[in-house]
Amino acid sequence: MRIVGWIVVCALLLAAGIAAHGSAAKAGNVFNGLSLEPRSTLLAIIDSEGRLTSQANSALFEKAGFQVDVLASCGGADEAACVKGRLVAYRARAGVQAVVLMASARHSNTVYALYGEPDVDAFLAAAILFRANEPPAAALPKSDRKGPPLLLIGKGSDPAEAVRATQSYSDRMRSQGIPTWFYLLPEPGFQLFPPGGRDEIVEVIYRFTGAGEADGIYREYLDQDARWQEPPFENRSFHELPQFISSHPVDKRFTDIMGKWFQEQPYHLKRWRFDTYKGFDLLAYRDSNPQTKGARYLLLRNLSGNFDRFDLEVYAPYKPKIVIGFDDTDNMFSVGPLFYLTQRQYSWAMARDLGLLVRPLGAFLHFEKPVPPEFEPAFKPSSNLGLESISFSNEDPFQRLDGVVSADLKALLTRSAGGCVACHAVGDIGGAMYHISAAGPSQQPGFALALQAYREEVLEAFLFDQARVAALFGDAPNFVPEKEARELFEYVKTLR
Repeated sequence: MRIVGWIVVCALLLAAGIAAHGSAAKAGNVFNGLSLEPRSTLLAIIDSEGRLTSQANSALFEKAGFQVDVLASCGGADEAACVKGRLVAYRARAGVQAVVLMASARHSNTVYALYGEPDVDAFLAAAILFRANEPPAAALPKSDRKGPPLLLIGKGSDPAEAVRATQSYSDRMRSQGIPTWFYLLPEPGFQLFPPGGRDEIVEVIYRFTGAGEADGIYREYLDQDARWQEPPFENRSFHELPQFISSHPVDKRFTDIMGKWFQEQPYHLKRWRFDTYKGFDLLAYRDSNPQTKGARYLLLRNLSGNFDRFDLEVYAPYKPKIVIGFDDTDNMFSVGPLFYLTQRQYSWAMARDLGLLVRPLGAFLHFEKPVPPEFEPAFKPSSNLGLESISFSNEDPFQRLDGVVSADLKALLTRSAGGCVACHAVGDIGGAMYHISAAGPSQQPGFALALQAYREEVLEAFLFDQARVAALFGDAPNFVPEKEARELFEYVKTLR
């Protein structure tokens, strides 16, 4: 995954420098607070299909340091009661400080029933489900407690129906206050962060339980993958204005957008049905305010500092909407955040250890009717939106470039396909893109400065020695035509 931009590290590297990042450490899970010791933790396995209880898997879990026992005699209508009795007995054993139930999808109703027990925390420290069926219709009994953390594990190679069922189970448990993490094991060839020397399932269980040691960046990636399923950003401000929200069928343009977003991990698309989306009507929202009614220009400044403007005399016929949810998903920040590392903050400075960074999807601009290709906007500046990202104006901010630069340079700077001002300001026009810490979330160094803020030799190198500068970031060159590059270089001089 790479996000392409300009001088600052808008070209972001996932793999470069990973091996040198971080060091092995023992620490509890930042997601759910668990910090179990494998030697005193018993994995109680129930699996009528025999996969989890195979000799190879049992040996794998034992090699990881856990005690292992198989619930072979529980089944039938009283399976949940039988399992509870066994778990209570395990918890009373000498040398057992915690019991973790591990089950296959066929036993997902039993796991659900155990979470409804008022004393579940007394006999269960956590549960792990390898895939899940659709959850029961009945809600869990209301309780002030959160209940033991739950990990669901699926495979990216699983059929879409199985992945969607596990996602549905995950959503149901999380909505009822259970700390829930659904981890989808990558398909072969799509591993963004290598798991190190251990089996990936063991690494995931270690991070979930807060046990053992893990490689720094891989551990951080797992922690943040779990954490961002209940993200620090949300869409609530949009949903508090229901008069502007309507439901629309998902079309090919919508699924194409999601396909591009998940191009590095396409198996994640199996999580959702993509039947309908919720659209926030920008024109109705604009016209509901007497101060902005009929305003010609839509201005977007997203939560990563990107900027774009849209002439609504051009775009209004295509019915612009902000996608604030789809299917049963209401918080677009929980949908596929992209995690990455960067090895440079600026072309002249290596990055200090910024940790794992994130690019959230968030709410994004979409059009109810197809937009002609020449008007198709760049996606990055028009995604990762909150309600505060939206404003309207009767003044075109790009008009300030008229008569100051040539028409060709203005087009380069402001083009809807992702001009320079999407990331950088030119004078006082444009964005100021920045990195977001996955753990924060907070702004991190590596800001897209206004072009006039760069030293002359830095801008000159970018414009006229682009191949070398791009190589510093490990990205493909982003060449600027010679004529426009020379004009831009001279124009920026006048802004300093």
